[in-house]
Amino acid sequence: MKPRSNIAAFVVTILLLIPNCSLRTDAAIMPSPVSAIDHYFRTELYFGMDIKGGGEVTAEQWGRFLSDEVTPRFPDGLTVFDAAGQFRSAAGTIVKERSRVIILLYRKKDRKAAGRKIDEIRASYCKQFDQESVMRIDFRRSVDVSFE
Repeated sequence: MKPRSNIAAFVVTILLLIPNCSLRTDAAIMPSPVSAIDHYFRTELYFGMDIKGGGEVTAEQWGRFLSDEVTPRFPDGLTVFDAAGQFRSAAGTIVKERSRVIILLYRKKDRKAAGRKIDEIRASYCKQFDQESVMRIDFRRSVDVSFE
């Protein structure tokens, strides 16, 4: 045997002897076929729940906003979760408030149209609930998504 193949054989043998370490090639750890993966862009939107002058966006108001403004623009799906937010206001004070986050995934080919829809959602929320802004985070690279 050549020295290089002796080293490779040694490394494989050691890996097989270490608990929880294997060189499995079954379907459970192999990547999905390329055809099952699509390229998507991801945007996160952060919505503050406090309303200027007092009060909060209620669960009913939020539900109506989702069904009237967000779902029609992204009917294929989205993810929403509660968060605790903190930011510096335009007046320079630190504001802590309950927040909600929406994660949107959209196909690379739909990126431009999705961007417009996202801006419409943000503008609508600011207008309806007297907000300074809705924070938007766009992931600059596409992500691989599989729904299998």
